[in-house]
Amino acid sequence: MKDNKTVAPVGSWSGWYCSEELKLALTYGYSIKVYKAYHWYDKANIFKGYVDTLYNNRVKYPKGNAKNMISKLLMNSLYGRFGMSPILENHKIVNSEESNLEFWIEHFGSSLIVTDQIEVVGKEQAHNSMLTFKRNSEEKKSRSLININTPLAIFTTAYARMFMAKYKIDYKDNLYYSDTDSLVLDCPLPEELVGTGLGQFKLEYKAKEGIFLAPKVYALKLEGDTDIIKIKGSKAKISYSQFTELLHKDSSYKLNQDKWMKDRTSSNIHILNTNYTVGITEGKRISIYNNNIAMDTMPIVIKD
Repeated sequence: MKDNKTVAPVGSWSGWYCSEELKLALTYGYSIKVYKAYHWYDKANIFKGYVDTLYNNRVKYPKGNAKNMISKLLMNSLYGRFGMSPILENHKIVNSEESNLEFWIEHFGSSLIVTDQIEVVGKEQAHNSMLTFKRNSEEKKSRSLININTPLAIFTTAYARMFMAKYKIDYKDNLYYSDTDSLVLDCPLPEELVGTGLGQFKLEYKAKEGIFLAPKVYALKLEGDTDIIKIKGSKAKISYSQFTELLHKDSSYKLNQDKWMKDRTSSNIHILNTNYTVGITEGKRISIYNNNIAMDTMPIVIKD
């Protein structure tokens, strides 16, 4: 991790990693020194039936169908559910005396963290507030009540990265872009890797050219001159030619978009017009320029 983002760097650094990823890293030439470890004894394939059932149900329905979407969401949220923080957030309406932080620390101890305080609107509740607070639930009983199991989330994400790492390295000379579960290559994958089965790749597009500015920010020109534009976090429109201009160093493009904002003080949703800046980012790799035009990228170098 670097700046709270997952990267594939070169250099030297320290951190916490899944053992299976470290074993894989050794095969790719990394040298590793282990200082401390947590060991989990139990191992079982406990969710195979759950995932198989949901996936088989999903493929029965076309993309956009509610049952397809529900099955997809249930599968994708499984590992994240077990990786939730044990520090739970709660809300409580309190009077003016209880809104004092010292009052809560006296009753619940110093583990309490008040993260937000909003005055309640209303004639009869003019002296009340709504507090948002977090309290550490590290006790075994509390942890079991919210059904979290960190190793499940750790190993699920680790195996996903390991799966993709094989193809990123095997096709490093053909790879233009990759994401959590996708690749953009200038050559076909073996036929046995492509299909509708669980764990297989699906051929999404055949593109003549593409521009990749950042994770989930790219443009593809397909056969037949159809353009695919993807900008994470924005539904605003931008043309393929504008994407091309953004390859110039320090170029950016501001988009206007409507964003829905919650206002808990009035129990309303406000639609605000906000600016969204599109351009090259270097959070995961460093851009390489030729005559001030981005042509390639290289790994981030870390020195611990």
